[in-house]
Amino acid sequence: MKYNIDHNQQKFNFQTELYFDYAIAKTKEKKNKFLLYGLIFSLISFGILYLKEGLGFVFLSFGVFYLIFFYTYFQNIKKSKKFYFETIKMYSEDLSESSNQTAVWDFSEDYFSFSNSQFEIKTKWQYIKSFKKINQDNLILEANQLFIINFILSKDEVGEIEFDKIIKFLESKIKNK
Repeated sequence: MKYNIDHNQQKFNFQTELYFDYAIAKTKEKKNKFLLYGLIFSLISFGILYLKEGLGFVFLSFGVFYLIFFYTYFQNIKKSKKFYFETIKMYSEDLSESSNQTAVWDFSEDYFSFSNSQFEIKTKWQYIKSFKKINQDNLILEANQLFIINFILSKDEVGEIEFDKIIKFLESKIKNK
């Protein structure tokens, strides 16, 4: 199955935001847990300290510890987001300047191939780690550690029938972990 997909800047922006949110979901979850634990331990410590118990300082230290972790995760997410979107902007500008803005997706029996004016990749299926449907309308192909790139395909880009064919094909090729 081979698809030629024209570049759509609005869709590209949506997909990059969608992927960023997907990629950092676990980190955001950890960050929120650290905030919750920090607040709980801090509140408990204030209650114990109000009763003039020395044990309150132990709870307070745990609370501060978790709040420091929360802040660290918060700053890392903020820096990662800035770096990611600066890189995407640069890539997008290069793509917009190109005369050929068509991407070619090739789902062959032996390999997966993607090419556009920026790069070309062809890899055997064993090097694609997994695929996930996000929002029921987007598909993310995740490469293993050999590549730093993942691929996002929207149902709108290929149509509902072809999108379902691709999903069925990927289910036969990739064993999601």
